[in-house]
Amino acid sequence: MHFFYGNDVSEMRKALEKLNYTTHSDVEQEYWAITERHRAMAEAGCEFENLTELQCLVGERHEIIGEAWRTSVLVQLSDLSKKHDVEYDGWQASLETHSSSQSNAAGSS
Repeated sequence: MHFFYGNDVSEMRKALEKLNYTTHSDVEQEYWAITERHRAMAEAGCEFENLTELQCLVGERHEIIGEAWRTSVLVQLSDLSKKHDVEYDGWQASLETHSSSQSNAAGSS
């Protein structure tokens, strides 16, 4: 999940969707991390009223995170946010593992 803030996030939404991201705007109900992020930013000296007046956009897609991701995807999203005049506030990831089912071949020859 990538978090963006701005006065108008509509062009950023279009750019993310062209890159196969699923986008969400109503994050207050779906993602508790946004509230925690607001609180942390307010404690760091940002005016909370200004944060809540900004539109929030979340872009999501499943992808493998590694060095290539860090040096390409994060740079690409940072550049896009500058182009569309929104703040790229960071990202959050979750780990998904896939267990493989192995058939028991004991007793077979």
